[in-house]
Amino acid sequence: MAERLISFGWSRLCICFMVLTCSRCLAEAARTLCRAGVDPIRHRNDARRAKAIEDAKSITFEKCATEYFEANKAGWRSDKHAADWIGSLKLYAFPVFRSIAEVDVDQVLQAHSAWF
Repeated sequence: MAERLISFGWSRLCICFMVLTCSRCLAEAARTLCRAGVDPIRHRNDARRAKAIEDAKSITFEKCATEYFEANKAGWRSDKHAADWIGSLKLYAFPVFRSIAEVDVDQVLQAHSAWF
């Protein structure tokens, strides 16, 4: 197997004692994983992916759509178009969709049938 490199800590020259101590602890944990036959980079990436999934489960559809709306409403044709877009979501989608992670085909079909 090819050698893989993983770094811990800062790349700046002025490393404080706490960062160095923490980096040494992380390096020891990585060595322990290697001895157990686990790739520390893959282990870290899997942990990050699992955290992202958990975070996504806690985000509501309404919050996500509202944030998208606020970030993009300036690019729409008019204020009326923007108001219609968010108004349609409030009327048809927000009551149906709860968590982003729990959206399924039945919910999409339910919201779609309410729209049309």
